[in-house]
Formats: sequence, structure tokens, C-alpha cells
Amino acid sequence: MNPPNPYEWGHYSVIVQPPSFPIGGMENPLLTFASPTIIVGDKSQVDVVTHEIAHSWTGNQVTCKDWSNFWLNEGFTVFLERKASAVLHGPEFSMIEAQLGNASLYNDIVGYGFNNSYSSLNPNLNDGADPDDSSSQVPYEKGYQFLFYLETQVMKTPADFQHMLGHYIDKYRNLSVTYLEFRLTFNQWLRDNYSAADAEAAIAKVNWDLWVLGPGLSPVPLDFSTPNATEFTNIALDYIARKGDSSAANYTDYLQTKNPNLKVIFLDTLALSKDLVTPKLLAKIDADLNVTHEKNPEVGQRWFPMAIQ
Repeated sequence: MNPPNPYEWGHYSVIVQPPSFPIGGMENPLLTFASPTIIVGDKSQVDVVTHEIAHSWTGNQVTCKDWSNFWLNEGFTVFLERKASAVLHGPEFSMIEAQLGNASLYNDIVGYGFNNSYSSLNPNLNDGADPDDSSSQVPYEKGYQFLFYLETQVMKTPADFQHMLGHYIDKYRNLSVTYLEFRLTFNQWLRDNYSAADAEAAIAKVNWDLWVLGPGLSPVPLDFSTPNATEFTNIALDYIARKGDSSAANYTDYLQTKNPNLKVIFLDTLALSKDLVTPKLLAKIDADLNVTHEKNPEVGQRWFPMAIQ
């Protein structure tokens, strides 16, 4: 039996680009271009390659018809990437990625403005607008959140949503689409696979205008919190409360964790209270946790600006 949605592009390769390459990865069929910054020795950046491989289906096999529908490439691919992360590292790993993504999404929406079309999944790019101006975490993270909502609060099971996505990719294989084709396919799948009453009840739960056309935050609040993420937030808050005079409780959990994203949550929490972060506090944290010598660039890009300030 052939697997559903098989990889159809031949041999998959990754070519590492010079340091001047300006993005993490680019999903050319057959040959992903990758930044050397993803090779850091602790495997903390390999999920970039997972993302680019997932583009083989959502972005290359089925692609957006125009830049206003860019989330069909990126939101879908983030969704697939996090599904792979959940299999490889456990469901909590995926939820922590979503929590960090939500923080980045919020910052970009604030930057655009809550009523700006560029904070919607279908930005208005008429009248000669430059698509680069709408480039942000919105198509990635708000797109992911919409799919997460469909999977967890509309469909009966995650397996149903997986089957629907496979059907969507098969139906539009080697074609360019807009969100209207996805909406049509989603609704029709429900009608073909659920009872009439269940299908119409599920369809009624989805306000496509608010989710896709509406600017601002996702219209339905979604909870990505996890026990470990809460713990690492509290470690940072404990350090802040101690003002560099002593170590936070449970600080050794930072040293022992194998999830680099928990360290990012710790540092993001510090950054949110940057007015309370002093050289003395940073020196104590570095003495305890050796953050300066972390290999993960996600850690470095948060730690060093705080240290410089």
C-alpha cells in the first residue's frame, strides 16, 4: 500500500550557505538552502530542517496563489513541523514552541497595529503594496493557531484533521490555491465524513471572516501553557525577586533540561522585566547557569542584548 501524500521530489538534500545567507532556510524542491547558524553542536536548530522538509507538501506540492494567501504555505508548514516535534520530542515540546511563537506573533501584531490589515491572515496587498512589508510571524503563527483551532475545537479527533489535510493536499497537488479552496475542501470533508448534524455543527464553529480576514489577535484564545514552561518562568521571576543576592530555587533544572526552548522562555521572562534586570543580577545568573557560553543562538540573541544594555 502506498503511503498517503508520498514525498515526490526525489532525493532530498540540504546545502549550507555562506554566513551572509539572510534567512534560516529556504525550501527549494530537492535542495533546501540553510544558514550555517543552524549548525551549533547541540542540535537545537534542527527543527529548521523539519520545517523545510514539511514545505515539500505545503508550499511546494500545494502553494499559495498570491502573497495575500502566504499563510497557506507557512501556517500549514509550522503546523506540520510541530506535529513532527511532538512525535520526536513529546507533545509538551510542541506546545512550548507554540507558546514562544505566540509571543513573537503578539509583538508583530503590536508593531503593525491591531486594526492593520497586515496583522490579518489575508493582508491587503492591492495598489502596489510591497509584500515584504507584510512579512512577519503573522502568516506563520496566526496561521498555525487557526489550524490548531480547527484540529482541537472543530474536528472530532486529530486523526480526522490529519485525514482532511491529506485529502486537501491530494486534491490540489501541483496547483496554486487561495484560502477559499481550503475552506471549500474543509467544509466538504466534514459533510462527506460526519453525519449531517455533526458536519453543520462543526462548520458553524468556524468564523472564517474573523480568522482569515480579521486583523489583530486570533479571535479565539488558545492555551499553550505547560507545567515546565510555567516552572522556567517562575525561575526567572525568582531570580528577579532575589536581585542577584542569591540563586533562584530549582535553578539547576535550567542546567539539566534538554529542551532549549525552556531556556528561551526563561530569558524572555527576564526581558519582559528588563527594568528590573541589573548587572549584578545578570552576573549571578551567568555564574549559576553559564548562559554566555550557550551554543543555542536563540539563547544568545536574547542574552547578549540584555548584557549589552
